[in-house]
Amino acid sequence: MGDAVPHVLIVGAGDTGLSLATMLSSAGLRVSTLNRSGRSIDAATALVGDLADSASLMGLPSADVVVFTTAPPSRDDEGYRTAYLDGPQRLLDALPTEPARAVLTSTTGVYGADDGRWVTATTPPDPSRSTAAIVVEGEAALARRIPTTVVRSAGIYGPGRRRLIDQVLTGVVGVTPGMPARWTNRVHRDDLAAALALCVVHPSP
Repeated sequence: MGDAVPHVLIVGAGDTGLSLATMLSSAGLRVSTLNRSGRSIDAATALVGDLADSASLMGLPSADVVVFTTAPPSRDDEGYRTAYLDGPQRLLDALPTEPARAVLTSTTGVYGADDGRWVTATTPPDPSRSTAAIVVEGEAALARRIPTTVVRSAGIYGPGRRRLIDQVLTGVVGVTPGMPARWTNRVHRDDLAAALALCVVHPSP
């Protein structure tokens, strides 16, 4: 990534983004985090901004790599546009110079597979919901603008995210004898952060 210490801007830095910030700063990279609360880690520069508000993004520093770990502020189309389509474009418009590349945390929901089908990285998107279609549109819009690595994340579990695990352990959900096996697609927060870190360090994972 060059001789100078790269600057990585993590946008929408919640639990996954802050885990990523810890990994990248520990590896010697310069890290800034951007979210609405200013929550960050000691080793990173905390920035406050809202992807829905262009004015709040003024004055941001340049970055070599931008990582979007943004969750929709609401579960409707407008919320998904802010997180995946309009918001990332506003962020790039606000930066003094365009980053060399971006890493976008997307979702396996773009595959539209809720009928037991297996999906892989080569499975084409087939969104069955309008929100998932917006995510696909946002992936394409970002990739048209700058080189982009898209990481389609499964449902995240980890500290504070034990709902499904607790339901299985208590028998609320499970496999009914004589019925087909039930599969779920999940990723631990720190495993996702580690995958994102690899995408930051290696342009072509």
